[in-house]
Amino acid sequence: MHFAEIDDYYADVRYERIAILNALGAYYSYLGKIETKQREKEEHFILATQYYNKASRIDMHEPSTWVGKGDFCLCFCEVCLIKNRLWSVISQQ
Repeated sequence: MHFAEIDDYYADVRYERIAILNALGAYYSYLGKIETKQREKEEHFILATQYYNKASRIDMHEPSTWVGKGDFCLCFCEVCLIKNRLWSVISQQ
């Protein structure tokens, strides 16, 4: 499912769109984690990033998106990045 399809079909239901985008981000993140070929791994991670970023653009304060992004960052062992993102969420609340 592409961004345009999601936006068109779920135009009136904001949080359902976010949930779908987060689910797709998690799916591609998982595919990237288990993929052994570097090129395909990177393609999956790029798609995961795009889906999570799209969800963030809809509502940057949605906790489920931050959880998904945190899990995604763990794929790269970017603990400092996770810490900074979590602190930014905590400071906004």
